[in-house]
Amino acid sequence: MAFDACLKGVGKLELNAARLDEDLNQAQEVLAEPIQTVCVATMLKSHTKN
Repeated sequence: MAFDACLKGVGKLELNAARLDEDLNQAQEVLAEPIQTVCVATMLKSHTKN
């Protein structure tokens, strides 16, 4: 029941694209983690193919 309530609440969230863009321009270092995650995942996939 709590999970359903959380999903309902998350569904009401709205993205403020202008604010997100502004925040990312002011703190670009927050992009390092997702970039690193993609790099590691790509590296792992390439090693498991051989």
